[in-house]
Amino acid sequence: MKLARPNLIETQQIRFFIGSSADTDFIQNETVLIWKTLMPQLKNIQHRIGKKLFAIDCYPSNFSLADFHPAMLYTKMACVEISNNEPQFALQNISIPPSLFAVFKYTGTAANAGNVFAYIFNVWAKDTEYLIDFNRPLFCEMDASYNPTNENETELIWIPIKPKTNEHSKK
Repeated sequence: MKLARPNLIETQQIRFFIGSSADTDFIQNETVLIWKTLMPQLKNIQHRIGKKLFAIDCYPSNFSLADFHPAMLYTKMACVEISNNEPQFALQNISIPPSLFAVFKYTGTAANAGNVFAYIFNVWAKDTEYLIDFNRPLFCEMDASYNPTNENETELIWIPIKPKTNEHSKK
C-alpha cells in the first residue's frame, strides 16, 4: 500500500456523473453489486467524458467522524463522468459543484481501502489546516481497466475540504 501526499485542487466547473447507486453501510457493503449493475450499461451511456470510472460516496447531512459506526447508512455510487445532467434510462445522476479537494494518489488493492481512509480521516485530517467537508461527495477516480485485486493499481482519492479558518466551517 502506497499513499502519496495530497495535491490541493480547486475545480472550476460543475462535474456531472451518472451511474448505479445503493444505500449501504460498511457491514453489508454493496460495492460489488453497484459495479455489476453499471458495467453492462457503459456502452449505452451518452455524452460520456473519457473512460475513467468513479466511486462516489455521499454521507448523511451534517455527518461528522464522531458519528461514524460500521452500520451507518450512506449512498455509494459507481459512475462515469458525462457532459450534462440529462437523465438516462435507469441510472442515477449526481453533480459535484466547483470545490476544493485534497487529491491523494493511492497504489494498492481495494481491500486496503479501509486503512487508507482511516489514515486520511484520522491522521492526515488532524494534521492539516483543512476540514473534511462531508456535506459534499468524496470520490475515487480509476482507469477503465481498474482491477481491485491488483496491488500495483492506482487511483485518485478526491476528498472535499474547506479551510479550518473559513467562516463556513463554523456553521
